[in-house]
Amino acid sequence: MKDTKIVGAAMEMHAKAELIDLIRTRYYVARKKDKSRILDELVAITGHQRKYALRLLAHREASSTIRTPRQLTDVL
Repeated sequence: MKDTKIVGAAMEMHAKAELIDLIRTRYYVARKKDKSRILDELVAITGHQRKYALRLLAHREASSTIRTPRQLTDVL
């Protein structure tokens, strides 16, 4: 039972990351009035707080990209 909750949470996180990547493209090309609506939409769908959702949309890098420790040491 415990393992299925972990897998479900991981899938949910991956789905949210994909959704944020899709919404981010709309957010960048939108006017200020539309950006507010897009932000409201993201908050309603994901349940994130407004400020956190804004920070997610403001990042230009894809949120689904995860660096492994090896990738970090190669950069340094």
